[in-house]
Amino acid sequence: MGRPSARWSLTGRGRSLLAGGLATVGCAFLLAERDLLPLGILAAALPLVSLLVGWRRRPTLAVTRRTHPHRLTAGSSGTVRLTAETGRRRIAAGRLAEAPAEGLTSGMVAQLPPLGRDRHIVIDYPLQATQRGHHTLGPATFTSGDPFGLWTMTATLPGNTDVLVLPHAVPLTGLPSAGGPPSAVGAPVRSAAAVGDPDIAVRPYLPGDDVRSIAWAPSARRDEPVVRLREPLNHGAATIIVDDRATAHRGGGPTGGLEVAVTAAASIGTHLAAADQRVRIVGHDGTDIAPAGGTVDEILAGLARIPPADTADEGPSPARPSLPPPPRTAHGLVIAILGIVDEAELRQWARSRPVASGVVLLVDPDARRGAV
Repeated sequence: MGRPSARWSLTGRGRSLLAGGLATVGCAFLLAERDLLPLGILAAALPLVSLLVGWRRRPTLAVTRRTHPHRLTAGSSGTVRLTAETGRRRIAAGRLAEAPAEGLTSGMVAQLPPLGRDRHIVIDYPLQATQRGHHTLGPATFTSGDPFGLWTMTATLPGNTDVLVLPHAVPLTGLPSAGGPPSAVGAPVRSAAAVGDPDIAVRPYLPGDDVRSIAWAPSARRDEPVVRLREPLNHGAATIIVDDRATAHRGGGPTGGLEVAVTAAASIGTHLAAADQRVRIVGHDGTDIAPAGGTVDEILAGLARIPPADTADEGPSPARPSLPPPPRTAHGLVIAILGIVDEAELRQWARSRPVASGVVLLVDPDARRGAV
């Protein structure tokens, strides 16, 4: 951890005393009042000497943070445990502060007592996650001064802590018929291998598969990479397309259209993944948000990192780009969660889908709060 960067400045009292002292010295020479000279020198030197002593004894304070829980969900609360350590120098009493993080915390201000060398103090303050996304806590600042109030020192303590707030997922029931029934292949694989067909227990390599699972001999015979099936097949595959263009949604903050689309994707994606479906989530341009076969935590973490819509405009931007066609690598059921699209654009987009089975959900732009 780096050293704190500090800034010293005279207070109003210190500047007044310095100016008064210099004025007294000037008057002593102009008026030939030599008795005023020591008094003026003392008044002018006092804030400067005090500032020099404070600079030489600059603090070596360091802070560390630990959040509980490590990841929060939008609408949940947590706690930050901040530990401040003095290091090789003692520190005077002062104020320790953390800046607010929008959508996560309103900040923290604590008064620290004088602390000796190699001492520490622990401070807990609350977190209230109202907005999913990537948030940063820190850096902290420590403000101190001299007992006479002649100067202040503000030190910026290095070190940030990243907090990922996951989107809220609504519990769902049922499964789409296009997902496919369970298919256990344990017994058929053994019987096929017994009759000498080594390739019956393989399937084509899909994006997201572990490279170590590739069966090289069958791949050479087939002229394409294949994966040997050693476990039961999962129940199906689904590709969820999220229209993550901020300009395609109305409203900002946790109730905006983009947040509704993210919540819908989180709810559907985690529901299908919990049912052993191979779920892939992509953005409007086909970029992976969560890779195929990802865990529930990977799905939520990927959706949490979609940049939020910062504005709360009443309508779409006139520069809104058109919606690209669905990705050609989509597998299984395609579920598209779209923002503001016109009818012609939607028809063209639907005709370009790579599979026959698909569902389109539109975020209602006219709802007071975003709705699907």
